[in-house]
This record gives sequence, structure tokens and C-alpha cells, in this order.
Amino acid sequence: MKHEGFTLIETMLAILILSILVISFYSIINFTGQVSSKEIEYLTDRQKGQLALNLIISYLREAEEITVNESGIEFKGYYLDEGEKWISFQLYDSNSVQTLGIKSGDKIDGEIDYSYIMPLVSGVTKLKFVNINGDKTLLKVILGIGKRNFTGFVATGEVS
Repeated sequence: MKHEGFTLIETMLAILILSILVISFYSIINFTGQVSSKEIEYLTDRQKGQLALNLIISYLREAEEITVNESGIEFKGYYLDEGEKWISFQLYDSNSVQTLGIKSGDKIDGEIDYSYIMPLVSGVTKLKFVNINGDKTLLKVILGIGKRNFTGFVATGEVS
């Protein structure tokens, strides 16, 4: 008497092989997704950092008076179409995320009234201005976003 079909051992072996193939395929897809999301995060941080650094440097090149302090940097320059303004790049907390913002204000009775802050980039870990020559004619700007640091140098010309 001949029995047609698969034995229990053959069926179990087929299920085992199929399971190994499905798990391997899922692992490859999952790993590719993780690498892809890390790459996107890296590129996003890089773009945000470069754009913010370029903006800071372009403002500093046009600055007339520069004051470097522990909380950031202040300088007098032209801002959009509002004419001459005092500008400050500073870090502040926005919904528990450290954010780089640009403040603009007018000097009233010797005090600068920063009535408005515009967020530039979030996720900032570091903002540092280093006075290279001691006379503020050459500044090093260090901006940290995520795990990356961006560094730029700007020659500011004669400032007080």
C-alpha cells in the first residue's frame, strides 16, 4: 500500500526552511530601513548646520559693531528691509528642544530692546564664537547640531 503526500518530518523541515528565509528577508529589510533613516538624519543635520552657519557668517561679514559674550553674539547691521538693527544669535529652549534663534532689536536709551526672536534651526547642541585675534577681526564660529559640529571662520574687518 502506497501513501501519497508528505510525511510529518518533511512538512516540519519545509516550514523550518521557509521560516529561516522569511526571518532573513525581514532582517535585511529592517537593517536597510535603519541605515536609511540614520543617513536621512545625518543629511538633514548636515544641511541645517551648513545653512545656519552660512547665514551667521554672512551677517557677521556685514556687521558694524560686534560684541561676543557667553550667551551668544550681538552686532549692529542691516536686517531685511527694516534698516539698521542690532542682531543677536542665541540659543533658547523651544518645547524642550534647544533652538538657535536670531533676535533683532533697536537700541533705546543705551539698551537693546530685543522684542522679536525668529527660530532658525532646532536640535542645536553648541553655539560658540571664538575671538581668534583678540580684536574681533577674525572670528571662529562653532555650531553643533545633533552629533556634528560645523566650523566656519569670518573676517569681520574693523570693529569696535
